Amino acid sequence: MAKVSPKTIKLCLTFLISMPMAQAATHDGVIDVRWDETIYPDEALKAANIADFKGLLEANWNEKISVIVKKDSRSATEKLSLQNCRQLFNVERHLYETEDPTDWPILMQSLLRCKAMQMMTRLKPAQTSYMDRDVLSMVRDLAGLQPESRSDPIRLFFSGLREEKGEKNCFRKNLCRIVTAKNAYLLNVVATGDYNGDGIEDLILIATNGPIGGTATSRLSLGFVLTREAPGKPLKILTSFEKAN
Repeated sequence: MAKVSPKTIKLCLTFLISMPMAQAATHDGVIDVRWDETIYPDEALKAANIADFKGLLEANWNEKISVIVKKDSRSATEKLSLQNCRQLFNVERHLYETEDPTDWPILMQSLLRCKAMQMMTRLKPAQTSYMDRDVLSMVRDLAGLQPESRSDPIRLFFSGLREEKGEKNCFRKNLCRIVTAKNAYLLNVVATGDYNGDGIEDLILIATNGPIGGTATSRLSLGFVLTREAPGKPLKILTSFEKAN
């Protein structure tokens, strides 16, 4: 399996978060995967079944990522080197900092991408779909969603999309950047398939929201598994996975 260095990860993430212009390759298999994954950008495009995604979670990166963990308020910090998604999951709750502070947003984005890949291991081919997979077609429905959370930034995450006017740039049908008066969104459908076993197509969306002119650390990135249970029904959140920068 090809290996990618953290520097490559950083370049890919910076490119994706800012304003990607190039057309990335996509892969449509038994499960409809549209994956511009940033940790294994080449190999992930070839993942067409559950075994492939499970393998990618275990696959080692070319270079390890140094992180500092602290298991509780009384314990001393400990330096660890991570080399794959599985190891990142194991220390997620204990993450304290990175050796280089500027690497922290990159680490959070990598964790979100790893979680999305983990979600993909549960996807099965859907029997029917009531979903238009075009990102722009979902904007109005997304604007009405209020993710359950005690945190206002998360609960009101999509509220900025309620503005009728805004600059919309789509680099593919599944990847669009929407800029409103105060916020900039990057919306990316990374996979579709049946997540919960009801035969109806669901999709995995990774969304980033940040203030205009904000820094990387002011952005909030969230992941969602969304579905539409019948024609004309609103979008419904089946589950979400989050990591604030």
